[in-house]
Amino acid sequence: MPDHDFEGKTREDLAAIAEMFGVLPRSEAEGMTRGQLLETLERAERRAALQREDAAAAPAPAAAPGEAS
Repeated sequence: MPDHDFEGKTREDLAAIAEMFGVLPRSEAEGMTRGQLLETLERAERRAALQREDAAAAPAPAAAPGEAS
């Protein structure tokens, strides 16, 4: 399930969101259609969710000798 609901946003809103979160530079986002921006943001959101899942599934690093665990 997506973290954000982009469906009600305007093209200008989506361009600002893409820029704010570092998905696209503003100049590139401004040249895209609303549909392209939606697809790009949803793809970035899926990628971030997979990275969070991978990080949660990774084993915790072992404590170095002499470090408290």
